[in-house]
Amino acid sequence: MQYAATQLYDFFSDTSCITIPKYQRKYEWDPENAHSLIRDIAEIATSSSNSQHWTGVLIMRVLPMNEGCPIAATNVNHICREVIDGQQRLTTI
Repeated sequence: MQYAATQLYDFFSDTSCITIPKYQRKYEWDPENAHSLIRDIAEIATSSSNSQHWTGVLIMRVLPMNEGCPIAATNVNHICREVIDGQQRLTTI
């Protein structure tokens, strides 16, 4: 198994998509959890510091080209990821 650290902005490119499998629980964060994360991200985004910031863990599996992503089947540069852990944070973002 291969592990790689990825920057959050890499997930939001035109060569990438994210799927949330049916076995994941539904979105359950209350407004305070969501606001806390958004405030945290806004604080870092508007900070003059170039330091990195811990936003939690996202665990994803890169789907093989033949495993259900119609874009990846026709675009060799496309990466489709399946969320294993971190769905609540990712959905909030």
